[in-house]
Amino acid sequence: MDPIKKMYLARDEDGRVAMRDYKKPPLRFRASELADCKRKLWYRLSGYVPAPRYGFQEDWSIDGDIHHDMVRQTMLHWGIELGGITQDEETGETHEKKFVVADFEFDGMPFQISSRQDGWIKHPDYDELIMMEIKSVGHWPHHHMVKAYDEGGEQGFRVYIYEKKPEFIYQMTAGMEITGDEHCYLVLKDRSNCHIGIHLPDGEVVGGVVFDKDPYAMEKIKRRCVAVKRAVLDGKPPIPEHTAGSRQCGYCPYYYACHETFKRKKAGLTPSMVYPDPQVDVDFLEESDGDQQ
Repeated sequence: MDPIKKMYLARDEDGRVAMRDYKKPPLRFRASELADCKRKLWYRLSGYVPAPRYGFQEDWSIDGDIHHDMVRQTMLHWGIELGGITQDEETGETHEKKFVVADFEFDGMPFQISSRQDGWIKHPDYDELIMMEIKSVGHWPHHHMVKAYDEGGEQGFRVYIYEKKPEFIYQMTAGMEITGDEHCYLVLKDRSNCHIGIHLPDGEVVGGVVFDKDPYAMEKIKRRCVAVKRAVLDGKPPIPEHTAGSRQCGYCPYYYACHETFKRKKAGLTPSMVYPDPQVDVDFLEESDGDQQ
């Protein structure tokens, strides 16, 4: 067998093993998921077993981690002052501070959000280090982000991120709320052209863009978290926020429990909920919303 194929088959099985041993997580939100579909959050926090992460899916996470390390190590090598991270002298790896869990309350409902920052950076416009968020993005998302900056400057870029990448906004906002920071420096890492930061078509290096803490975004986050937590406690899932053919649903590890189950019910198929990998051997009760056994 080809060695690379063998490697991916082994990694696929690792993904199945992880799901066979899956445990229900604590009822706590992650800063990186705050813009996710509320129904997706409901499935995760209710203990539904996600579809396995196969080898090719793990590639995205590993690649993103490598890009984060490369960006920070390159900055440090060229004299950029960073904080909130440590470097292993033996391996050269960059490590972030451990994630923190913060308590919040909204409309009488307490909830928690966990967050781990990519670090802090010295920016010439501010007296102290400000929070930094690094995002590794593919060719087309990066293309449109750069175009937004090229046509509208910093504010045009910010408007685009608010409209098209709310997950960036929510993660940065929650991070700033937890750490007490007022500003966050967003750094893009272009996966296709390997650039760090924004590089305009004429060759000008723009770098990163600072976002200020947004109390309105934080209020939206609180409302979403409370709505999901109440739904989890009630045992009733929120309606899906995306259509079956959407990009978000295409990547969702709970698609089988959501739109796929709707389709099977409509077609009169039993069981209505079927886990996507039979080798994991997950069984479900035959209930209206597929309550998990």
